[in-house]
Amino acid sequence: MRSKTRPAAIAAGLLLALTGLHPGSAHAAGGVHWAPASTASIHPGVTVTMGGVQCQTGFVLTDGKHVYLTTTGGCASIWPGDDVDGCGDSRDAAGVDPPKTEATIQGARYKGWLVYHSFARMKLDGEARDNRCHYNNMALVQVDPRDVKRTNPSIPAVGGPVRVAKSDPGTASSLTAFLPAATMAHALDTTSGGWAHTAMVDGHVAPNNAGAPVLNANGAALGMVTVVPPQGTVGETTVSDLQRELKALRQVSRFSDVHLAQGTKPYAAPNLPF
Repeated sequence: MRSKTRPAAIAAGLLLALTGLHPGSAHAAGGVHWAPASTASIHPGVTVTMGGVQCQTGFVLTDGKHVYLTTTGGCASIWPGDDVDGCGDSRDAAGVDPPKTEATIQGARYKGWLVYHSFARMKLDGEARDNRCHYNNMALVQVDPRDVKRTNPSIPAVGGPVRVAKSDPGTASSLTAFLPAATMAHALDTTSGGWAHTAMVDGHVAPNNAGAPVLNANGAALGMVTVVPPQGTVGETTVSDLQRELKALRQVSRFSDVHLAQGTKPYAAPNLPF
């Protein structure tokens, strides 16, 4: 467990979804011009570090002006290994990093910063539905405008995402996880009203792979790795549903126009043995 001193952390956490503006953010670029996929240093799957916790980023989002990287709520929490979620008595709003927490983004020259935390937003809204509390599991890190020119939304090696997945993957259907190399997986089932997809990944999934992007067989963005098997084992991995998380995100007026940035590189399924 990490110990952090967070003055007024409860109030800050609850207001996270309504604040989070960074000094200078008004100077964000008027349009998004991606770096070439072959040379971009910021892309899905790079690591992000906040408060000493390191995870992967999942996908690139944009509203046409600002650029954001997704990661999991647990990556922006004071107790990342504990049962921190958006409901009940599992910690409280002090369990999430406050707005404007600096984020070190792999491949960036400048710090990013935390602008949204789904757990904090659900606490603010009084959410009580268990499926959303546990699996609406997204934090957003804003990319400094000066680093947008180093960013591309394509998944390395495989390309895509081509869109957000609109349906649940069929049992045993192929998936691709980026961990941060392309890794084959297959879907097992979908639970919690569509919020959680269980997958078997071909290889070890480490705690710092939380946030890793997962694509379905057609190259659509299914979601991010949010629950990993016990350390040192190979087992079932949970992927939270991106379509539902984006719908929840857009309920916040500031993010009403935010959408998935499609990869500029066409998707090609990896030719890997399973």
